Amino acid sequence: MRKPRSLTKVAVVDNEIAGYLCAEYVLDEGHMLDLAIHPDYRRMGIATALVEHILEELKERACRFLYLEVRASNYLAKRLYQGFGFRIVGTRKKYYVSPTEDAVIMMLEV
Repeated sequence: MRKPRSLTKVAVVDNEIAGYLCAEYVLDEGHMLDLAIHPDYRRMGIATALVEHILEELKERACRFLYLEVRASNYLAKRLYQGFGFRIVGTRKKYYVSPTEDAVIMMLEV
C-alpha cells in the first residue's frame, strides 16, 4: 500500500469499514490485487463503486489495461467483473491455496 504506484480505496459506511480495493500500476498496465467487502455490506453496490473509482484513477494515469486474478469457483466475482467488460484471458494453475484452486486471469481494456 505504501508503494508509489499503489492505489487503495476504502469504503466506509456509518463509520465502519465496509470494503476495500487495492491495485497497482506500472506504465500502461494496472493490476487489481484485492477486493473485499464485509459480508454485512454485500449486495449494496460497494464493490461496483470501488471498481469504478479505481478505473477512473487508472484512466487518469494513462493505463490502457487492467488485469486481475479470481478464483475459478468465484462466480459472483467473475460476473461483477464481466459486467465491467473484463474478459477471461488465461488461467494460473494452483494459484490459490487453502483450498488449492486455479485462478482465472481477467483483463479489461481501460
